[in-house]
Amino acid sequence: MATGSGTGTPATSSSGWAFSDLYGEIQRRLNDTSATTLTSIKLWLNMTQYEVAAMRCWWWLVVASATVTSEDGTQSYALASDFHSLIRIRDESNTKRLEVVDWREFVDRHPDTSASSGTPYEAVVHGTNDSGVPMIWFWPEPAAAIDYTYDYYRYPAAMTEDTDTPAIPIQHRNVLLEGAWVKACQFRDRPIADAQTVYDRSLAAMLQRNEDTSGRLVALRPWMSAGRGALNFGPNYPTVRR
Repeated sequence: MATGSGTGTPATSSSGWAFSDLYGEIQRRLNDTSATTLTSIKLWLNMTQYEVAAMRCWWWLVVASATVTSEDGTQSYALASDFHSLIRIRDESNTKRLEVVDWREFVDRHPDTSASSGTPYEAVVHGTNDSGVPMIWFWPEPAAAIDYTYDYYRYPAAMTEDTDTPAIPIQHRNVLLEGAWVKACQFRDRPIADAQTVYDRSLAAMLQRNEDTSGRLVALRPWMSAGRGALNFGPNYPTVRR
């Protein structure tokens, strides 16, 4: 495996490229084992995992389920804090699935988004609440309390313990390593061209694996931030510190 400071393969734990293996390799490349730098390295690894997860509905993302309960006269509701992208949503009062549309289509169909009330049959994920949690909107505006169960892909949990393993499968965990190494080079004002090339190649290999995976919608982008046209990673995205 090519690295930004030589060639070699890091020693791995029995679990295979656990958190400590990954941050230990970045420490080796930087020749820096200070506590302050370690904190930054852990942050870079978790940031990379979030950013990579946001690119696709990867085959390795975990599917979860949750329930939101509507209220009379309230059109939008917060989803799970680890929400990545919506798979399906079902009205528990009649077991029917709601049609899931994107925001542009939703607004085109319903220019006055709250002009009607009744039993919803459409849903769209759009924007966030004040805590950065993604919101789901219903059409028409709910007129009663109904439970809606939704299945979704969720963002990976942040790694905190040495033995934690990334959500990314072991054969592609070099993506995390090389993505974090790019961030380390940027932080240390080192040239990043070679590091970026290695990262891009690693990512391309995983993208190809995703395109070859059957039974998974691979092109779906996760929900977007309102009005910004940029991916929103949600409230669990690691805090950027220097």
